[in-house]
Amino acid sequence: MKSVVPDIVPEDKALMEKVLAAGNIMYKYAIRLQTVLRRANGKSVAGVACGVGIHRATVSSFINRYNRGGLELLLRDKTRKSGTPPVSEAVKNRVCTAACTEKPKDGPIGVPAPWRNGFRRVKVRSTLSSGNGG
Repeated sequence: MKSVVPDIVPEDKALMEKVLAAGNIMYKYAIRLQTVLRRANGKSVAGVACGVGIHRATVSSFINRYNRGGLELLLRDKTRKSGTPPVSEAVKNRVCTAACTEKPKDGPIGVPAPWRNGFRRVKVRSTLSSGNGG
């Protein structure tokens, strides 16, 4: 696999160092900037991943994003579509009405299920030896 190296511009490098030195940056953006800077300074992908605390594939992903679009793309968060559509107000109202007015078919809430009636104690043996053979 080809090693990914950032095509860093001196102006970008100076700006990244200045922003990181100021310290008032969100953690996720600091990680991205540190990743690109460390890789540009010659550290290996594995060394950067270990030093920053991210996966090696994430290091390569950040470097590729920087190479494609510079700082703007590196610091931009990807937008994702929600996996499930939002619940409509009508559905919320029906659920609330049903929960407040209908009795459960299995009986009142708080009655223990049949399988919970027979609670039994189980003696757990210690796995540590007491020195006298058990």
